[in-house]
Amino acid sequence: MDDQPAPDPALTENLNNPSMRVPYAFGILSTAPDNYALRMGDATTGGLTTAYDGFTEITWALEGSIILGIGGDNSNWSKGVFFEGAITTGQPSATVDEAIYQNVRAAGYGQ
Repeated sequence: MDDQPAPDPALTENLNNPSMRVPYAFGILSTAPDNYALRMGDATTGGLTTAYDGFTEITWALEGSIILGIGGDNSNWSKGVFFEGAITTGQPSATVDEAIYQNVRAAGYGQ
């Protein structure tokens, strides 16, 4: 008999979730009450990839704070450097996400 507990599904690796190993990563999280979209790209080249766009059981607790460019533990020890951020209202379309991405790419990171 195996004494090991079953793995927590929330902690298992999602092989469909793309990883990025680029010097200038770009990401967008777009939320609605029962849906979210996660888009990402290399801020120096290419286009956006949609990692997920669909239903969520997460209840988004909107409490009026905005924090960009810090570590996950609310410290300033995050790995890497934060350069730009954008905040939009509602859940913008993929076309708006692409326009924001192209605007960031125009800054010329890595040149």
